[in-house]
Amino acid sequence: GLGDGVGFSKVAYKRLPLTHFAWVASCVCVLFTIIISSHLILKHLEFYQNPSTQKYVVRILFMAPLYAVDSLLALTFVGWMTTYIDVFRDCYEAFTIYNFLKLLVVMLGGESTVVD
Repeated sequence: GLGDGVGFSKVAYKRLPLTHFAWVASCVCVLFTIIISSHLILKHLEFYQNPSTQKYVVRILFMAPLYAVDSLLALTFVGWMTTYIDVFRDCYEAFTIYNFLKLLVVMLGGESTVVD
């Protein structure tokens, strides 16, 4: 066969499709992303001392777990459902870019300073 002489026939992972390993790895990465992002978001909300910039930072930080969950759902639901999930992700991506630009404007001193 294909694995004769190479040792592939004795490898245990041949029993499970590669998609299962990709899905498990995606679940682990999504879990870490949600934990780390949640920690950062909660710390920003706990020490909410500069609301003019931190509200934008918190909105931007929500992008990482959203992308992670979107990727996991794309692996789980192949087909028409991923189209709707991707539309939501793309809308939030546009919202995140808007918030990043607003953050830059605020950090540069406001709209009047940026225009001048």
